[in-house]
Amino acid sequence: MHENLSKAYDFGKGINDFAGSEGKLKDRVDLAGNVVDLTTNIVDSTPLSEVLKKPMAKLDENAAKLERTKIVQNVKDKFSSNISRVVAQKMHASTMVKATACDRVGYMMNAHSAQDFMDQTSATYSKFQQSRGYKTRRKLHDQFRVAKKNPQKIAMLPLGLIPDGGITKKVVGGLVYLGGKGTEARKARKKKEYSSGNKAVLEQQMGAREAQRKVAKWQAKDIAELGPKLQRNLYKLKQSIAMLESREADVNAKRAHAATIPSAAAAAGALGQLQVSNVDLAMSFHESKHYIEKITQMCEVMEKTAFETRAHMAFLEELLEQTETTIRANAEALYD
Repeated sequence: MHENLSKAYDFGKGINDFAGSEGKLKDRVDLAGNVVDLTTNIVDSTPLSEVLKKPMAKLDENAAKLERTKIVQNVKDKFSSNISRVVAQKMHASTMVKATACDRVGYMMNAHSAQDFMDQTSATYSKFQQSRGYKTRRKLHDQFRVAKKNPQKIAMLPLGLIPDGGITKKVVGGLVYLGGKGTEARKARKKKEYSSGNKAVLEQQMGAREAQRKVAKWQAKDIAELGPKLQRNLYKLKQSIAMLESREADVNAKRAHAATIPSAAAAAGALGQLQVSNVDLAMSFHESKHYIEKITQMCEVMEKTAFETRAHMAFLEELLEQTETTIRANAEALYD
C-alpha cells in the first residue's frame, strides 16, 4: 500500500514539476487541483480508501446528530434566510434579463391588451437571453457556483509559493483527501435522508412543495455525472457488440468447417479451435450483457429522476398560473 501511495504522490508531483515555475498563478492552482484529483483517484483504488470510510461515516453521524439540535437548526435557518439565500438571490438577479426604460415605454405605447403585454415581454426576454452580455454573465455565475462547491481547491492557492520541497503539498493534499472522504459520507447521508421513500416525513417537516424540491434536487445528483458515463458505456457496448457479432460469425464458420472434415484427427484439431473460439464468444456474450444491464440501470436512474423532477415542476406550474393571473390583471388595468 505504501508503494502505491508513494507512486501516486510522485506521479502527481512530477506533473506539477513539469509545469515549471514560470506559469501563471491561476494555471498552477488549477494544475495543483488536478494533481490532487488524480492522486486521490489512485489512492481510492487502494484498500486505504475503504479503511477511511468507516471513521468518516462515524464522524458524519455525530455531525448529523449535532445538526438536528434546535440551536444548530435555528442558526442554520437564520444564516440561510439572512445571508446565504439573500446573496444567492442577489447574484441571480444580477444575471437576469432586464427590460430597459426604452422597453417599458414601448409597452406603454404599443401594448393594447394583457395578451399584447405578455407577447412583447416574452419577445424582450428571448432577445436579451440570446445576447452575448447575458451569456457571459450567466457563465461567470455558473463558474462561481461550481467553484464555491469545491473550497478545498482554494487551499492549493499558496502552495506554489512555498519552497519546502513539496512537504506542504503532501500534507495539504492529505487533508484535502480526508475532507473529500468526509464530504462523501455527508452526501451519502443526505441522499438517503432526501430519498423519495422519506417524502411523507419530509412533507410534514417542510411542506409538500419544498419536500418535493429537495427530493428532486438530491435525485438529480445521481445523474450529475451520468452523461459522460452513459456515453462511455454506450461506446464500450458498441465495441462489445461488434466483437460479439464477429466472434459469432467466426464460431459458425469453424463449426461448419469442422463438420466437413472426414478425418477424425483433423476434425479433433478443428473442434479444439472451435472450443477456443466458443469460449471467446461466451466472454463477449457476458461482456455485452454486462454493459446492457449497466446502461439499463442508468436509464432507470434517469427515469426516476425525471419523475421526481416533473412532480416538482407541477408545483411550480401552479405557481406560474397564479403569477400569470396577477400579471394579466395588472396589465389590463395599465394597458387596456
